[in-house]
Amino acid sequence: MNASYALPAVNFFMADVGGGLGPYLSTWLAEVAGWDPPRIGWVIAAGSVTGALFAGPAGSVVDRLGRPRLMLAIACCAIMAGTLTLLPARAFGS
Repeated sequence: MNASYALPAVNFFMADVGGGLGPYLSTWLAEVAGWDPPRIGWVIAAGSVTGALFAGPAGSVVDRLGRPRLMLAIACCAIMAGTLTLLPARAFGS
């Protein structure tokens, strides 16, 4: 793959994962964990706000460190760890 297409390709596939993970997580929390819709909404809203707040500073760190592949691997692992952390959860804020 040409280097000029690598970043757009990563952005495309990460957006695809993010777009698919939200509905899956919502359904799983409602059906399996028994969460009610307001709690699911709060969790998703908190994740969205946190992501928006940290997007700029995280981009600055990636630019300064100059190791985008390492940073991408760390971010992917953080997403996976956060998702797996919710597996045993049965309640939020109670």
